[in-house]
Amino acid sequence: MTALTDQGQARDFDPRRTYLYIFLFDRRFRMPRHALVILILMLAFFSSFKEFRKPETYFIQPANLVYLFLLPLYTNMYFLVPRYLFQGKYFRYVLFAALMLVLLLLGALALDVAWDPYRVTPRERNDDALQGLLALIIVFAVFLLSSTALKLFKRWIDDSITINELEKYRVESELNLLKNQITPHFLFNMLNNINVLTHQDHKKASELLLRLSDLLRYQLYDSAKANVFLNAEIRFIEDFLTLEKIRKDYFNFTITVEGDPEAIMIPPFLFITFVENAIKHNVFGNRVAVVDLLFHIEKDHLLFLCINSKRAAQKKVPGKEGGLGLLSVNRWLDLNYGSKHDLVIRETEESFSVTLKVPL
Repeated sequence: MTALTDQGQARDFDPRRTYLYIFLFDRRFRMPRHALVILILMLAFFSSFKEFRKPETYFIQPANLVYLFLLPLYTNMYFLVPRYLFQGKYFRYVLFAALMLVLLLLGALALDVAWDPYRVTPRERNDDALQGLLALIIVFAVFLLSSTALKLFKRWIDDSITINELEKYRVESELNLLKNQITPHFLFNMLNNINVLTHQDHKKASELLLRLSDLLRYQLYDSAKANVFLNAEIRFIEDFLTLEKIRKDYFNFTITVEGDPEAIMIPPFLFITFVENAIKHNVFGNRVAVVDLLFHIEKDHLLFLCINSKRAAQKKVPGKEGGLGLLSVNRWLDLNYGSKHDLVIRETEESFSVTLKVPL
């Protein structure tokens, strides 16, 4: 299995489909979610504080709940965080949060005085009142930080999923672009060859067209998939080399397969660029051009070896070694296998060799 497939499976996990995310953030559960929060706070309030007489306490406690907890909680979640924190206005967010804290404390003192006639327990002493004030600040800070963390958590999940989706589409688009960089070059050469042969050898031109139709069928249907069978890719390369042999008088090739290629899946057009370069840089003329290919299959990897004869004293253009084809296939390998592949290109006075090892 390729690295791209592994990454694709990892990206298929969507935290937004989990029950926790759905309950916390899905609009369909907005009312039950808020009702649960209010219910928990009401139970906490009515069970913890019994300093006011009845029936006034049934008005006073909900008023305290709304002012001291719900109002700052929802103000922070639905106004301060989206308006300032998410917009990068951090100073304004801290400023308005601090201002809300001051107003909360002033309002708490005013409510404490307003509810004094309804008390059934004595007012707190100054030391106790100071401790109560500090406790209120701590509780307020916990509520503020919790609501902010909840909104940041949702934002982080949504942004992460968006980035992963964009990366997935980018990789798929880049892979499709690399396919189009490789195959049109090959098709252009074949069509040009057929055009020449129609004036020289009609039989060869007809055979070339039949072979080319098989290649086009492979390109249009099989190669449209993320992965293809190794056998299909080998047949594609064999057809390509057969076309070259029909077109050229002094050309021989061998394809050796060691191991069991059945059920082996690889990205399409993984080897054709190396084969095209082997043809491009071969001897031709009065000498026999040779291309030897080896596919060696092990349990956890595939070894591909391509060796071709080359023209003597072939000149190199600085910065152009390999050209667009090898640049494309290197990028293709990076997208599919990351750092898990191994590519070595060697040159001697008489031959080029390409050794590629990819995981299975």
